[in-house]
Amino acid sequence: MRLIRIESVPPGDAPFHIREAWVGLVLPLAERIVDQPVISASRSVLANKHGFWLSVKRFLKRELEEQPTPVYAIDVLAAIDVLQRADPTAAQWWKANTPHLFHEGHLFAFSASCCIEISDIP
Repeated sequence: MRLIRIESVPPGDAPFHIREAWVGLVLPLAERIVDQPVISASRSVLANKHGFWLSVKRFLKRELEEQPTPVYAIDVLAAIDVLQRADPTAAQWWKANTPHLFHEGHLFAFSASCCIEISDIP
């Protein structure tokens, strides 16, 4: 099993303290994607949330978000399971704000700039 450790706060549109909860966690790479990291354009995890200010924020960040970048793909359910043990409040935020992600096969994309591949759990 290939693993990554989150070394710094990942970019994204979740609140900073929620993204910060990932730092230090060891996550298993999605096994169905063999060659990782992959190059991918990021997408909002809050895509199903609506609101004027969120729309403005997305519009202003669109150019940045659409730039392809190396990412590691992690199964959402596996990632949240690890997060739940480390920070139940952060895990609950994801469950409450991104219920559309909690289905088999959905992936989180962690920027390769914020994590390192490790050979085993320390």
